[in-house]
Amino acid sequence: MKDVIIRTAESADLEALEWGGEYIKYRKLYMEVFRRTKKNLAKMFVADLEGVGVIGQVFVQFYPKNRFSFSDEKQGYIHAFRVKPDYRNTGLGTCLMSHVEKLLIGKKIQEVTLNVAKDNKGGLLLYQKLGYEVFGETTGRWWFRDHTNKLQEVIEPSWRLRKQLF
Repeated sequence: MKDVIIRTAESADLEALEWGGEYIKYRKLYMEVFRRTKKNLAKMFVADLEGVGVIGQVFVQFYPKNRFSFSDEKQGYIHAFRVKPDYRNTGLGTCLMSHVEKLLIGKKIQEVTLNVAKDNKGGLLLYQKLGYEVFGETTGRWWFRDHTNKLQEVIEPSWRLRKQLF
C-alpha cells in the first residue's frame, strides 16, 4: 500500500495498539511483549499510514525450538496480527507477514508457528495462501491480566499452523 510504512513499534505506539479502546484490555500484555523486545526475545511491528496512524500490527516471539535441549535453534511464534477492517484485502496483511518472515530468516529461524481462531475463515485463507499448513488444533484457552488487573480467561478454539522458512 502506498504511504504505509512497516516499522518496529516504539513505546509511543502502545496506546495506538489499543485501537481506540477496542483492545484496551490487552494493555498489560502489550507492555510485556514490548519489554521482551528490549531483551531481543520478541519483535513488534506496526503498519503506519501517514495522516491516519497505526492500521496494522503483528508481534513475533522467539522461543527455543526444543526447550529440553541445549541447542540454540529457535522458532518464531506470530501473534496479535491485526489489520483494521477498512484496510483488509489490500495486501497489507501479506506485507506484514512478509516483513516478519524476512526478520526470522535473517535470524536463521527455520520454522514459524501461529494460531488462528477456527471462526476466522479469512485469516485461515490468508495464512494458507502464504504457505502455512494446519498441523493441529488447540482449545485456545489462556489467561491474561487486563488493564484493570483483573484476570481474564479466553477460550478461542484455534487451528495451529506452521511454515518452514528455509
